Amino acid sequence: RDSVARLVGSEMCIRDSPGAVALMLIAVGGALLVWALRSERAERPILGPRPAGELPDTRAPLVLGVVLWFAAQIVAIGLLRPEPGAPQPGVVLTLTAMQLLVALLLLRPALGGTRRPATGPGRLAALAFGGGLVAYAAASVTTLLVVQGYGLAGAEVPSQNVGDLVAAASGHGLAAMILSAVVFAPIAEEVVFRGLLFPALAKVMPVRAALVGQALLFGFFHFFTDPSKWALSLPLAAVGLCAGWLYHRSGSLWAAAGLHAAYNALQVGFLVSGTG
Repeated sequence: RDSVARLVGSEMCIRDSPGAVALMLIAVGGALLVWALRSERAERPILGPRPAGELPDTRAPLVLGVVLWFAAQIVAIGLLRPEPGAPQPGVVLTLTAMQLLVALLLLRPALGGTRRPATGPGRLAALAFGGGLVAYAAASVTTLLVVQGYGLAGAEVPSQNVGDLVAAASGHGLAAMILSAVVFAPIAEEVVFRGLLFPALAKVMPVRAALVGQALLFGFFHFFTDPSKWALSLPLAAVGLCAGWLYHRSGSLWAAAGLHAAYNALQVGFLVSGTG
């Protein structure tokens, strides 16, 4: 239990009542996943009709996006000069705002191609929320497996700095973290990873391989500067796989962004309440 808490940066599943809530959400997310996959064989799947058209060719915009993304981070860090250790809420907000700006500059190519949703906005919103629950369940199960792996290796599970920061934040700092996690980051990261990276990979490899590849890179992106935490990327890779599959299946980048926002909102809610 202590290892799980260190991994997610909160007291996940330690207390009886919050643990029951977390387990309930995992069960609901798992049930939704099974229901969605089984309905794909039905005449009217719950995810709606499959979208028609082709994914955009985003290989050139992806290269430009990567260069701009890291350039913006270097500029922001150089101007802010954050103190070593866990980042401050203002620094996190500024960095995610810079990421969002870069993503918006690349939004047009990410929304290019001829592939469009074949269902309405109401269903897409429901899919985003349900997808957030599925992503929470997938990440939670993966987290438990990672913790077991650390235990078998006799190693201590490291904490997530941002998770610790959210749990300790209050007032304006907490508002900055919520805005970063629930609004800025989901939009920015979905544009780059699902809107640009996934279509680019799908042009050079099978779709399933592209889905796995973008998910692994999405998870790795959050921890690439610290090799001791690379294993922590696996739960986020599970989230990226869910978001990528929903984007490909629905044809809507905004459905994937909604899934991402719902997942982050759940995590922030648990961290703030001390029950994550």
